[in-house]
Amino acid sequence: MKCSPKFLEILEKNTVNLGCSPTAASLCADKLLCTQALARAGVPVAEIVAGPEPCEKGCHRYVVKPRFGCGSENVRISSVTKAGPDDIVTRYYEGLHLSASFIVGDIFCR
Repeated sequence: MKCSPKFLEILEKNTVNLGCSPTAASLCADKLLCTQALARAGVPVAEIVAGPEPCEKGCHRYVVKPRFGCGSENVRISSVTKAGPDDIVTRYYEGLHLSASFIVGDIFCR
């Protein structure tokens, strides 16, 4: 499912948007562009893998996921980088399972 900022634009025309802007939502909905933007800003990200890598010591593991979507739908762990045209592949890192949210910008409560 490709996300669209259209719903946020409708919301902003009819009420107050307490969340992110349509532009920010659109960037976040695109996993490829979002990963690239975070990397440019110096945020550590799992590298995007363009193709097969040599297996010096065993197999590599990858995360194959749809470029657009949410809720971890159709995300899978794989030992091959083969993906569809609307998927991206990133390196897999073992670690804690967590989710995080951030608030960035001016805080209105002082």
